[in-house]
Amino acid sequence: MVPAVRTTAGLNRYLLTATIVVVCAVSALYLMRPVSDPDFFWHLKTGQWIWENGQLPEQDPFSFTTPSSPDQRGLFILKSYWLGQLLYYAHYSLGGMSGIIWMRAWLVALLVFVLLKRRTGDLLLYLWLLVLFLVSMLEVYPVERPQAFSFVFFALLLYILEHIRKGSPAVNPAGALTALPLLMLVWANTHGGFIIGQITIGLYLAAEGLKFVRPSLRPLNRTIYKRLFIAGVAGLVLSLANPDTYHVMEILRLPSYAKYLNTDYMSTIKALADFRDYSVLLDWFVMLLALAGLLVNAGRVNITEVLLLGGTGYAAFTQVRYVPFFLIAAIPAISRAFEKKRLPVWLKALLIAMIAAAAVFFVRDEVSNTRNLLSGRWIDEKRYPVKAADYVLARNLRGNMYNHYDWGGYLIWRLGPGRKVFIDGRDIDEATFWKAMSINIAYTDNSGRPYWKSILESYHISYLIVPIHEAAGNRLQLVSALAKDSDWTLAFSDANSVVFLKKDPGK
Repeated sequence: MVPAVRTTAGLNRYLLTATIVVVCAVSALYLMRPVSDPDFFWHLKTGQWIWENGQLPEQDPFSFTTPSSPDQRGLFILKSYWLGQLLYYAHYSLGGMSGIIWMRAWLVALLVFVLLKRRTGDLLLYLWLLVLFLVSMLEVYPVERPQAFSFVFFALLLYILEHIRKGSPAVNPAGALTALPLLMLVWANTHGGFIIGQITIGLYLAAEGLKFVRPSLRPLNRTIYKRLFIAGVAGLVLSLANPDTYHVMEILRLPSYAKYLNTDYMSTIKALADFRDYSVLLDWFVMLLALAGLLVNAGRVNITEVLLLGGTGYAAFTQVRYVPFFLIAAIPAISRAFEKKRLPVWLKALLIAMIAAAAVFFVRDEVSNTRNLLSGRWIDEKRYPVKAADYVLARNLRGNMYNHYDWGGYLIWRLGPGRKVFIDGRDIDEATFWKAMSINIAYTDNSGRPYWKSILESYHISYLIVPIHEAAGNRLQLVSALAKDSDWTLAFSDANSVVFLKKDPGK
């Protein structure tokens, strides 16, 4: 029997080692993607502006169409990401774009570390659940997006709340009371997702308090609940110590077009049906596993966990931007649920095989990312107007610029603040967005007057930087209109962008 035991132990070590290699390989392949988030660039440039000026911007330093007195939502966009933006700039200052890639790496490593700290149950199964989590998150979310900070903070928040709730002698009361408020303070000055943290704290306090009504719900020791309550309230209070205090709720008031154009706000059903985003199937699979875990442990259901999974699950199902938050809450809960109801070996093997197959399906397209590591080129010239920006700088073009919406963030980084953009992904002024849409489609009113041209003239536009084709592949109507217009001349063109100059800027 001893050799059999040793053989089994050796096999388990081999499987664990192989799975750890898979976790690292999956992470590395996704993290070697080029920088792809268009909003990252204006965050990076804002971090530089804050560092160089020693203050937070009260007015927009990068766009000439933003009102001189932004509304509360505009002020939030200008000021409330400041700590994350300084982190961006610090990494860029130390290592250029490669520094940003390293920042992405340590953010994912920290997230995985916290999830491992929250592990219960079978280690091998949990590691494969982590593979499922990484593929599902990294397939959709570029880690240079500021939301990545919120993913890490949310995982840390759940770890701290669970740590306090355990109430074991190893838990340092002073440390528990300090860690949560400090976390919320840092989170509130890094990314607006801290509102999810506020909701989560409120959920924990309410759910754990509700348990005292019915002893069958297994309420906490009153001393432990008091500790949780004090830490939670302190966290909520300190989260208001941000540049916008309670006005941060203004970010919930989106421009009217955002929910139609921003894929973050679409449901998982729409993402699959309209955009063929098959990673949604992974999210649904995790939802089914979480539901199965709750059902097999129905006799010992924890209402706090049910509310957390139900709330984040509903949010993730209806808006894809919340999917990572649900996954962070669900993965440890799934492992914990099946720890008490041990899975048959064949079922665990089937589950691991399904996850492995899904990982191969999605990760195979990421193998080519290794070329980016060898070349050191982290910005895709097919996605952004790299050569067009070079042309503007080389020719020292001046005057007001019109640019395509998707390129505003990149042009802020390359050309700002000396050259200001017309529009960018911050969406500070809704009226500007609709004017830009009219320009892009070369809109002509019922009388035949080229309305698009009158907008350009009203803003005294001297040059334009726009793509030749829209993301859908159709030719940008504005490009065709400019090519036929005698007031404009094509000055630069490459595979993805054109620069048009006004023939007589003073006209």
